[in-house]
Amino acid sequence: MASLRSLRLSLILLPLVASSFIFLLPPIVYSGCPACLHVPIDYPTIQEAITAAQPGYAIYVSRGTYSGPIVVDKSLAIIGTGVGNSIIDGRSLPGAVMRITASNTSISGFSIGNTGVGGKAIRVEQADNVSITNNGLSSDLVSLRSTGAGVDLYLSNNSVVDNNQFSYNLYEVNLTRSDYNRISNNRPVQKNLVGVMLTNSSHNTVVGNGFLAGDEGVEISGSLSSQNNVTGNLFKSLNFTAVFLLSFPSGNILSSNNFQLNHIGIDLQNSTGNIFYHNNFVRNKFRHVNSVVSGDGLLNHWDNSTLGALRPGGNYWDNYTGSDTNNDGIGDTNLPANGLDQHPLTVPYLTIPLAVAGVTPSVLGGPAPLTVTFTADVVGSFTPYSYLWNFGDTTPNSNKTMPVHTYTAAGNYTIGVLVMDRTGIRSLGTAQVLVQPGGAGGVNIYFLVAFGIAASVTGAAFVVYWRQRRQHGGTVVPSGAKPSRTLVKTPKAR
Repeated sequence: MASLRSLRLSLILLPLVASSFIFLLPPIVYSGCPACLHVPIDYPTIQEAITAAQPGYAIYVSRGTYSGPIVVDKSLAIIGTGVGNSIIDGRSLPGAVMRITASNTSISGFSIGNTGVGGKAIRVEQADNVSITNNGLSSDLVSLRSTGAGVDLYLSNNSVVDNNQFSYNLYEVNLTRSDYNRISNNRPVQKNLVGVMLTNSSHNTVVGNGFLAGDEGVEISGSLSSQNNVTGNLFKSLNFTAVFLLSFPSGNILSSNNFQLNHIGIDLQNSTGNIFYHNNFVRNKFRHVNSVVSGDGLLNHWDNSTLGALRPGGNYWDNYTGSDTNNDGIGDTNLPANGLDQHPLTVPYLTIPLAVAGVTPSVLGGPAPLTVTFTADVVGSFTPYSYLWNFGDTTPNSNKTMPVHTYTAAGNYTIGVLVMDRTGIRSLGTAQVLVQPGGAGGVNIYFLVAFGIAASVTGAAFVVYWRQRRQHGGTVVPSGAKPSRTLVKTPKAR
């Protein structure tokens, strides 16, 4: 082993008492890298290597699982072998798995997680110029709803959080009183609630990230949150809102983002003076823009005219019905678009990613044999699309755009369609159909209403019982032929 290394073995003898000495060994230094340490070869734990290292050292961590918590109080580069290979386990302890208090530190190539409730995978406290890249970061793995943060920056500036994967976090990245940071090219894996939270933080850049299937994408809060730039991100299928601005942030710029299939695209609450332009708003379910405080929407800017653009351009709204009379790509009639935008784009500014917005059966249920026509609602820029349908029974798949299928046996069937655009990107959509035994005489009203679908009863005579929902409980009442109440009972044949 000694032949592979150049070892500095000078010993420092420190007197303790009359004839007692303690021998202190300096860090093992490699001849090819005089400022490198290796875990577990040189030191068995990451914390021991940090303690032994000098500022500016690099610590290489081999594949394996290492225990946290870890404190990084020196300017170091700590490098693992990749996500899933070098693992730092927080052991469900409170606090942060890795706490960084030294500026000019970099962390890359690790899986870090398994915190206690409300814990953080990495917390940066009053340290600047920190780089957190190419990691897999999770916090609380046991709560029904995640409670912690993947990366937490507190009073930390000029740092980079790039190309990380996030799972099981309340916040993927949480910034408090932290400025001039870049959050880029990160993506969620599973069960994250909020992508990036900016609280009283300014001049940060959030660029090139994917925010998918959580509750919120980006939240900007507080009167000190200004001059943040949110650009080039994909916000898709978020349950509450893609972007939430509240508590008086102003001067923030949101541009070149895709807002697609979210409940709300932009939610404003006491937020004015922000700039939105060159964004795509496509199939957001409740509203593209929601103003909690009446008038907030019009007190923001919905094009780039305030930035000095010679030819102002706004946003693309899929519900804009005006026309471009001079063929310059800007709508000229039915203004303002969406009640806000005086210079709406008539074609998407960005490529719209492929997504199956929904799958619609021609009927949701009935007695066998039941014939159903299926339609997929697909959005995306790269047409034409190809389809592969699975009907949930044992029959062959179909590659038709709008297939017709007959169910011959009773059952609750899940139908799936895999759609592919001409670039090879794929998206999956599903639906359900309930088939009753032949001769049942009608559809299952309970099934239909459970999915919020208006229903009607046909076939042989029925005695139908309806349940009326009331604020403080429900009572069973008979109804007329066309009731307007919510149904929760199945029709009963005479």
